[in-house]
This record gives sequence, C-alpha cells and structure tokens, in this order.
Amino acid sequence: MITNTISNYPFLIPLCFLIVAIPYSFVLKKAGFPQWNAFIPFLADYRMTTKVYPKKRSFWRPFIIVAILIVCAIYLNPLGGSGASTAIIFLLVAWLVYGFFVLRLYRRISKAFGHGLLFGLFMFLFPPIGLAILGWGKSRFTKPFFAPARQRSKLATNIRRFGFVCLSIVEILILVGAVGFFTVRSYPPRFLVDTMQNDVTNAIKDVKGGDLIVTREDALGADASKLASFKPSREKFFADHSKDQSVVVFVYGLGADLEDRAGLLSANIKQMLASTEKGSALTYVMEAGGSKRWFTQGIQDDSYGRYTIEDGKLELVEALPDDTCMSEPQTFADFLVWAKQNYPADRYMLVMWDHGGGLSSGYGMDALNKRKSQDGDALPTLSVSELVDGLAQADMKFDIIGFDACLMQDIEVAAAFEPYADYYLASEEVEGGYGWFYTTAFGMLAENPGTPSVDFGREIIACYDEYNRAMRDGGEPDTTSTLSFVDLPLAKAAYGQLDGLFTNAQTAIAKDVKAFANVSLAGTKSYTFQSFEQVDLIDFLQRLDGLDYEDEILTSQKIAELENAVKACVLFRNADSAEGINGMAISFPVQQVESYTSDYRQMKTLGLDAQRNMYSDFFSIIAAQKKK
Repeated sequence: MITNTISNYPFLIPLCFLIVAIPYSFVLKKAGFPQWNAFIPFLADYRMTTKVYPKKRSFWRPFIIVAILIVCAIYLNPLGGSGASTAIIFLLVAWLVYGFFVLRLYRRISKAFGHGLLFGLFMFLFPPIGLAILGWGKSRFTKPFFAPARQRSKLATNIRRFGFVCLSIVEILILVGAVGFFTVRSYPPRFLVDTMQNDVTNAIKDVKGGDLIVTREDALGADASKLASFKPSREKFFADHSKDQSVVVFVYGLGADLEDRAGLLSANIKQMLASTEKGSALTYVMEAGGSKRWFTQGIQDDSYGRYTIEDGKLELVEALPDDTCMSEPQTFADFLVWAKQNYPADRYMLVMWDHGGGLSSGYGMDALNKRKSQDGDALPTLSVSELVDGLAQADMKFDIIGFDACLMQDIEVAAAFEPYADYYLASEEVEGGYGWFYTTAFGMLAENPGTPSVDFGREIIACYDEYNRAMRDGGEPDTTSTLSFVDLPLAKAAYGQLDGLFTNAQTAIAKDVKAFANVSLAGTKSYTFQSFEQVDLIDFLQRLDGLDYEDEILTSQKIAELENAVKACVLFRNADSAEGINGMAISFPVQQVESYTSDYRQMKTLGLDAQRNMYSDFFSIIAAQKKK
C-alpha cells in the first residue's frame, strides 16, 4: 500500500523532506552551521552529530548501514520490480536503524537546547513541530560537555585506532555480504544470469528421451485390456498427420518475474532455436513481453513484440505498444487471430508460458503492465474462461495445447479446452523454473512434421525427468516437478462421468453429516499441490472409496470405473513425481477455502453445473461452521 501511494503521488517524498528541513535549518543556524546544510539529505544529522557526540562514528556507522540497504533496495526496485518484497524489507530495516539513531540524536539535541528526555521523544515522533520549537523558539544551543579522553601512549592510541578500523571493516564486509546475498538471490545481475544460462546449457546438452515415463497402460495395470471400451467425447480433429508438411507453434511468452529475475523464458527460447536447427518444417510464432529484462538477443528490455523462430534464428516481426498488457484477454485473443491469419500451416500447437494457478487462479501475470480490467473481481491473470473465449475468437483447432506453467493440469481445464485441441500438456504441481525441454521433442517435428502426436508427447515427457535431474547435477530425482500428456476427448468423457459423483455427493451431504465428513477428509488427505487449491484426482477417488465404506456416495465398482476413465486419458506422465501424483488434478480447495469464490465463477462461466452445485452445498457448510 505504501509503495502504491509513493508511485501514485511521487511528490510526497520531497514535500515531507521540506517540511522537516525548513525548521531544521534554523536549528542548524543556532548551532553555528549554514542553514543550507538542512536541505541536503543526512548532512544536517551529520553536522549535529559533531556537536552532540564525542566521536563521528556515532553517525557514520548507522549511515553506512542505511546507505548499503538503500542502494540495494533501489537496485531491487520497491515500486514493482521482481525483487520488490526484498527491497521493501531492506527499506524497513534501514528505517529502523536510522530511526534508532535519530531517536538518540534528538534526545541529545533536546538536552543541548535545555529540554528534557520527553521533549526529545516528542521531537522524534513529531519532527517538524519539535524542530520548529527549537529553531524558532527562545531556547539557545549549548554544546554538551564531554569527559576528556583518557591519556594513552602514542603506540596504544595507534593500536586502538587500528583495532577500530579493522572492526569497522569487518562489520561492513559482513553487512555487505549478507545484504548482497539476499539482493543477488532476489534479482541476480545480468552477468550472473548469463553465467547460469551457460551452465544450464552445458548441463542439458546430452538430454534425450529415455524410459523415465509412466504410460496409461502402466497406470491401468490389469485393466489395460479395457482401453478400447473407454469412449471419447468425439473423434480426433487430426487423426493422421502423415501428410503434414509444416508445423507452427504459437507461443504466448509472458516473461513476468521469471524472465526478469533469471532469464527462464530465454533459456527455453534457446532450446526452441536449437530445435528449429534440426529441420525446416517447424516455426515458432511468439508474442513476448511482460518482463522488465530480457536475456535473448533480439528482444529489448521493457518491450512487447511478435517474433518468429525458424532455422535457428529469432526475428522481430512486429513491435507492440509499450502499454500492452498480456494479462488482458483481448491481447491473448488478438495474438491468436493475428498468428492464424499470417502463418498458415498443416499443423498447429499452442504453448502458454508463465505462472499458472489452475482453475482458481488462471494463468499469466504481466509484471510490466498490470491488468486494467474494469471488473473489480477480475483476477490479475487470464482466467480459464477468458482463455477459452480467446480460442473461440481464433476459431481454429490445435493438435496440442500446453501450459509451460505450474498447476494447470486440472480436469476442469482439460474439459474446457476439449473443443479446441486433441491433446493437452500441463503440470499438476509446480514446474521447475526451466520448464519443458524443447530441443528434442520439437526437434522431431522440425525433422518430420508428420510425427504422430503420441510420439511427440512420449518424447517430451520422457525428457522431462532427465532434464530436471541434469539441472540438479544428475543427482536425486525431482519428485515435486510433474508433467502429463492427456487425450482431451477421453478427458472430457471422464469429466462427464464425474457428474454422477457430484450429484450423488450433493444428495448424500444433505442427508448425512458423515457423507460431508468423508468428502472433506478425502480432500484433506489427498495429495495436495503447492497452492492447496487442487488435489490429485485419482488419489482423491481412492481415499473417498476407503472412507465411504457404506457406499453412500458411490459403490466401489463405480469409483473404480471413474479411476480407470481418468487413468485412460493420461497417456504419459513423468516417472519421478511423488507417490500420490497420477497425472490429473481436480480443483477442490478444501484447505484453501478462500479460493472457492474464483472456482465458483469459473464453474458457472464454463457450465460445470453438477460440480458447482455440489461444491456450493459443501462449502456453504464449511462457511456456516466457521461462522458458528
């Protein structure tokens, strides 16, 4: 709130300074200093310190600490930079350090003017008034008496001075090291990001698809023989790619703080460039923006633009206005329409790159220009329903839609995208900072644009764990990073079968408190992802089956059928993910009830009525219990 006030009313800082400096100038005059000293920050305090303290270090110690903190805070940009939170902490600490010094200083000034301790405290709390009383009042300045320094030999004096110098240097070095560590961690300088990029490029140069993968046959086990019985919601839009000659991948690259802090989108752009060197059939059409800094040659800082990546080269096609906001739904829709009109191809894919938060929180937060929506309840991101509207405006079908973002593999989201694509690639949990590995899977398309979608999906999932391990120096598996490749017509069909679960659960909850407890406990005990807004769907169904032993909601056979329907739609998922993760989540914020409002709006807009009705009753009970 303070940073917003300052950014909206920047004149407040100099105004407050002048209100204090004017009466302070008359205090300085009485103490024998030029009045103009009051109008230079910190100089007035320094001058008065030389009068009321025996040693100048009484001023220099807090001043150096404050100067280091302020310089680092300015570098981090407290008014909206990627390191704003750390910058604000630094400014708060600086204020506390210098405030304690000023409190002591004003107490001594008060005494020098013949006033007591309480007046010094009053000066600290109301400096313009206290300084005005001293500067314009009748009291006179009397320099305090300091006890004479102890007589020491010249050698002892020099040793003492040397000791103070060494101690001060050590203090400064410790301070610089500690503040610098948090500063660099929050917002690494360019040379450090470039170094990290080079290290990552070297670490992943040998990554390729392997056996680190879980297929739906593995997940179904003995029930894999029933695969043919699972009926999709429709036939595939693109059943055969064998005659395709060109592939265009739309990339909505919202860099945000991920790019600004660590060049993470630029790392993926390097991989995209490498993939297009494997063949001439692949073109990326990318809209990039929303980040203060960029680490890709050809993309300017603080800019928005549309680019192509082909034959190992990135080219700016169209610069966009500086006030563009990529979190606005029309910006997203305009990109899709423009790309469709200007880049015809046999095969289309769509990749959305940035932060994600599932059904509740949506996708994509522009860190450069905040969303200006007139709807006060609108998310600062693109909601799922807004993304669907953008796809509808483009009026096109994709082979694959994917989120290189966290927490977007919800079955509700998959069902919403089913009218626009055959396959869906996303993560249940948070992704590693470097996202997907683009070089090999997309390189297959560059070499052979007729590569079956299933082969592409298998390759990008198979690379994922090896990619994450390579960035951990080939060490322990990253069990928190997930990625799964989903058949959308089967996902839509599986979601349709969940209607029976929602309807029966709503009825059971109304009749028996045990049914409410069972649903609540199943949600609480299921594998919950980082945002606490969604749970693994298979894990939830299995836990509900174990709790609902009286079959009040569904019989064990029906729940098993639901589990298999969900497992059938997840063609591949990475193998390193933790136990309890099965490739498809459902939004059920039983541990983050505040998120339900966003869930409700999305369910209503997307027409997910059975789930919305059941959730309304369920969360109404929770709200009533909390109120009681």
